[in-house]
Amino acid sequence: MRGTLEEAAVFVEKWSANVGLPVGNCPVRGVLDKISDKWSMLLVMTLASGPKRFNQLRREVPDISQKMLTQTLRELQRDGMVSRRSSIPSHPR
Repeated sequence: MRGTLEEAAVFVEKWSANVGLPVGNCPVRGVLDKISDKWSMLLVMTLASGPKRFNQLRREVPDISQKMLTQTLRELQRDGMVSRRSSIPSHPR
């Protein structure tokens, strides 16, 4: 328990030393800027369990429109947060 309190004190001290400094170079800020809107966060959380097909995402996030889903996935892909893999449909002949 004592070690944990000492570790916490070190983090608080480092945090306090940075209060008031510009946050432009903070890497966490960049990630939060990319996923801070409603749909991005929901999609990232949904995709965290593994790859999903487009219609599967639509079912799991029911309030999102097709246009918004497409737009948000493109933005997340552009920002490097998700990757897209085309699958060739296999139809029985």
